[in-house]
Amino acid sequence: QQQQITVSRHLEMTLTATVDDPREGGARPPMTPASLAALRSMKELEPSLAEKWANGWDEQNGSVTADENGDVVALDLGGRRLRKLNGSNFEALDKLSTLNLGGTDLPMECIKSIISSIPGLEKLYLGGNGIGTAARVADLAEALPAVPGLMTLDLRYNDMGPDGCAALAEEISRRENIRFLHLEGNEIGDDGAAALGLILSSPTCSIKELYLGGNHINAAGAINLAGAVGANQSLEKLYLEGNGIGPEGADAFSVQLTTLHSKGEAVILTKLYVDNNNIGKNSMKRLARALNSETVVEEMVA
Repeated sequence: QQQQITVSRHLEMTLTATVDDPREGGARPPMTPASLAALRSMKELEPSLAEKWANGWDEQNGSVTADENGDVVALDLGGRRLRKLNGSNFEALDKLSTLNLGGTDLPMECIKSIISSIPGLEKLYLGGNGIGTAARVADLAEALPAVPGLMTLDLRYNDMGPDGCAALAEEISRRENIRFLHLEGNEIGDDGAAALGLILSSPTCSIKELYLGGNHINAAGAINLAGAVGANQSLEKLYLEGNGIGPEGADAFSVQLTTLHSKGEAVILTKLYVDNNNIGKNSMKRLARALNSETVVEEMVA
């Protein structure tokens, strides 16, 4: 069980820590020296972290989580402007499995260096970092092989567009371990959706949840994604809120799902979220029946 680390108010001087164990009414072993040294190096390098951790790690803000042995397993640095962190600050955190760098505006070379230094990483959050162009997305993708066990990749709101999505898709297609992929708000459009459709059609695809809300996906993109549903053996949840798939896009999913049911084939997709897509009541009802689900949001139609 992971326990929240609470560090002494005199962090800058002593860097001592204890983990309270409510089950036993006593203290867990202190945070490991390696973990403390790594956190101290970050604090000394980045003014925003010095401010964040001025009085130690607040148990309520959850920025640092450690296991019962005092090893840091999760680190939330999101929402703070960071400019200098690099791989050397993370090398000692060999148990780190979850890292949030969302909204930090870290330079790409720093992000790549950090990723490459944490081979055991399982969850990586990089939303809101303005990654942008296809070249920069491809640059990021070069670092992903360094984390072979990565299961959650969050790149929401990074302005990657259709070309950036295609560059990411090329790397994702080589990886069989990604389970949860967040790409909300990236304006990937129909071309980006088509690139993701190819991934979903691959027999090696392992994505279970795909988040594509607010991406300017219209009927053509939805048709590509729907076509992939028949071949896919992993996708359980698909989020398409706030796009523009319309009745045509919704009907493409309905037809695909109904066909699978009629053939007696397994339907892996069980949740499809399509609210705010200008679908209309009739197409929404057909889609709900095809999914055999009450979780599809029925639009309010004037």
